[in-house]
Amino acid sequence: MEIDGDDDFEVEESGEEFTDEELAAAELALAEESGEFDEYDPAAEEATWRDLISDAKLRNSVEKYSSVEDLIKAHNHLGGELRNRIKYPDVDSSDEEVMAFREAMGVPDDPDEYPLPEIEGYEYSEDDLVELEGWAEWALENNIPQGAFMELIRSRVENKAAVDMEHHKILQAEQELAEHNLRQEWGGDYEANIEYAARAAHAYGGEELVEALESIETDEGQLLGDIPAIVKFLSNVGRMSAEHDPSMITTDGERQTVSEQISQIMSDNPPGTPGYNSPGVQRRLGELYEMLEGNKLISP
Repeated sequence: MEIDGDDDFEVEESGEEFTDEELAAAELALAEESGEFDEYDPAAEEATWRDLISDAKLRNSVEKYSSVEDLIKAHNHLGGELRNRIKYPDVDSSDEEVMAFREAMGVPDDPDEYPLPEIEGYEYSEDDLVELEGWAEWALENNIPQGAFMELIRSRVENKAAVDMEHHKILQAEQELAEHNLRQEWGGDYEANIEYAARAAHAYGGEELVEALESIETDEGQLLGDIPAIVKFLSNVGRMSAEHDPSMITTDGERQTVSEQISQIMSDNPPGTPGYNSPGVQRRLGELYEMLEGNKLISP
């Protein structure tokens, strides 16, 4: 048998007959000899379906599947899970779908059934409770589960507490700075001047003014009552009122001072003496007795 070098080959007639298998083997031998046929590689055939995926990320995501059949099975399984999964309600959901979701996810039927988390060191104020009522109504409208609501409130309260603590530190620092500056300026008169300022605020502004001084803050976070200029103003008003306004009330300490002044005057000017009966002494004694009864601010 003689085989030509062309793709098509002829077998010289020799009277010998060849089977189809023998002819196929001869053709394969010719292809291998000419380099036109590579050795069969099963792995290369397996990888062919992945090579059809041009996106590298998608191609990597199917590495765990050994065949296209396995990939299709996984896809069908996932599709079944998605169809059976509870759907988050939207405007088109039926009442039955909403109720099914709420029952499965722990969404209450009433806003009052949302519990508030217990947070160590924190007590809910009346303002907190009013605000959280609105949060609970919003949570129910949006089908928020109880667990998620509690974590949301916990996070909100903890953040608020941290902000309040930082704010308190700022206010305390401002108060300490204001006090330091006034002590530097007033020296030994600091305590007396602060007392004059407090009395003036109570006498001429009442509780409304006192509350404003102790609660209203500037844009910089400083209380009005800690602003040196305001404290100085009220102190001056208090000092001037000590001489002209008998409605200013005295303290126990000042009453002791008044008693000592009266005792000194009486010692220097005993009753029945010309000094005691003089208009100046009598006027001063009258003022001191008036102060002692709490109807006039005592002069320092």
